[in-house]
Amino acid sequence: MIKIPQLIDHGHIIESVVEIRFIPSNERTAFLDIVAAVRSHVANYSFQPAEIPRQIRQSDPQFEYSVEGSLNGEEYSIGIGSNTLVFNCVNGYKRWSEFFPFIKKVLETVAGSIKQILRIGVRYTNFFEGMNDLSNFNVGFVAGAQGLKIELAKVHQMILKFAMVGDVVSYNVTVANHASVPRATSPGALLDIDAYLDRGLHGAVGKQHFDQIDLVHTKEKEMFFALLQNEFLDTLNPKY
Repeated sequence: MIKIPQLIDHGHIIESVVEIRFIPSNERTAFLDIVAAVRSHVANYSFQPAEIPRQIRQSDPQFEYSVEGSLNGEEYSIGIGSNTLVFNCVNGYKRWSEFFPFIKKVLETVAGSIKQILRIGVRYTNFFEGMNDLSNFNVGFVAGAQGLKIELAKVHQMILKFAMVGDVVSYNVTVANHASVPRATSPGALLDIDAYLDRGLHGAVGKQHFDQIDLVHTKEKEMFFALLQNEFLDTLNPKY
């Protein structure tokens, strides 16, 4: 069983997102209904329309769950579509004990516009600037007919992606080195984990969905720590 620290240095977290996909109660008015409801809760948030034109979003299947606009505040942003809500932390990392209550409050506010929740996703993107040694992660692979084992410490550049379907929660994971991200001054290692639940979701917004959001977050966190070598984890100053 993985021992999960209560606290670690969190400067490596560059993005934390919770996405809720759903069937709206009224597809024709869902977007405007949700925007109006959310604005009653976060009156000081500014609205920004989506950059992708409506015609493209409606014609291309890959944008089926894209947002039509977002409400942006000093601590959080809320992407809103007729069938999706995307919560994001802005201006720095927020602990789950702060982020989760905000998500719950907004979902309670818009509950009347949601007929059924279809998918809950929790995605954290971690970037370790200047650290490119993949042997710090619990990943590996073999290559060639003879099963040549690759020494990760000698790999100059690699992008490893895998999808895993779990008994309850599933994952899309990317591990890469010599990656570049905005505002970083040097390349580093990227660890992106998208944990999601798309089974066993029933009905409109209720307590069971809040429990499921919390569960998906816990599973995402477990995957993060499972992918770190203990020696590397120690450099993040874990507190148990």
